[in-house]
Amino acid sequence: MDAIGSLFQLAQSFMDWLLATGQEAFQWLADLFDWTGRSTVDEILSAVAALLEQIPMPDWYTNAGSYSMPSAAGWLLDLFEVQFGVNVVISAYTTRFMIRRIPGF
Repeated sequence: MDAIGSLFQLAQSFMDWLLATGQEAFQWLADLFDWTGRSTVDEILSAVAALLEQIPMPDWYTNAGSYSMPSAAGWLLDLFEVQFGVNVVISAYTTRFMIRRIPGF
């Protein structure tokens, strides 16, 4: 009986070792896939950023801060009260968003 008990204990320790080794191998494989995905996305985004940096800046963009709206367009916007309309639309959307968060509505 003692030989059979030691044989079972040896088999159990081997199975425990095999299970632990398998778990470590699967964890290593999962980490490899995670790293591969992250590095691939990082390389793609770096390439896109490098590509966008190569696009030349247009001339109108360099002096965009000094651009002013013509008085005729300002008069038309003022006539239709666009500033008031934009404020009303934004507050209506904000109110709708808050009401939708109330349970039961």
